[in-house]
Amino acid sequence: SFGLPAEQFAVQTGAQPADTTKKNIANFKRQLKMLGFSYDWDRELATTDINYVKWTQWIFLQLYKKGLAEQSEVSVNWCPALGTVLANEEVINGKSERGDHPVMRLPLRQWVLKITQYADRLE
Repeated sequence: SFGLPAEQFAVQTGAQPADTTKKNIANFKRQLKMLGFSYDWDRELATTDINYVKWTQWIFLQLYKKGLAEQSEVSVNWCPALGTVLANEEVINGKSERGDHPVMRLPLRQWVLKITQYADRLE
């Protein structure tokens, strides 16, 4: 649920991302209900929920213990104006999709998951 839009809104307004994200989720649910969509809301999850985060951290630790997560120098899309790394999809013609700021490629130390190695173990 958190991400660059929530972070940038927080920077611009001083609002806490957890608060604005919670309000946005409530508004989105309201809109879906108004449209007549029927969901089992008991199965709803939010990636900002502490219980969800707890399990993503647990999964990461299991991967790390098995040697499937490591730090590595990786070439990333760095946007100095936004102060963050951007996904390839967020860069258009060398500029950030959000704000049209210049983006540069540079190596940064990142956590990487050895997904292919993990997939090979599943066979």
